[in-house]
Amino acid sequence: MTKANSSYLSGFKELEEKIKIGYDEANDNLQFLRTLEAPCKAIESAQPKDIPKILPEVLNNVRIIWELSSYYNTPDRLKSLLTKISNQIIHRCRKKINVNDMFGANV
Repeated sequence: MTKANSSYLSGFKELEEKIKIGYDEANDNLQFLRTLEAPCKAIESAQPKDIPKILPEVLNNVRIIWELSSYYNTPDRLKSLLTKISNQIIHRCRKKINVNDMFGANV
């Protein structure tokens, strides 16, 4: 394109730069979000009574993401992340807690 003095070169260069930035952001996000993989898998298989023991590790990793991530440290992204973690905990508890037992005073 350079040799042909193409009019598309500037648009191509601009798009190439956007792709590089997106690639760097995705890699940075993946690096930090991987720290949550093990504790979130532990939540998936934990009994509800064991989930509070897992939460300090999860919240510590979220704090690390907040402080060190170059791209994932915005309030909106962290709110979304914490919402997803909360929903995972709720889903796990709902699977394991029998509502009839609970309302029957078998807490």
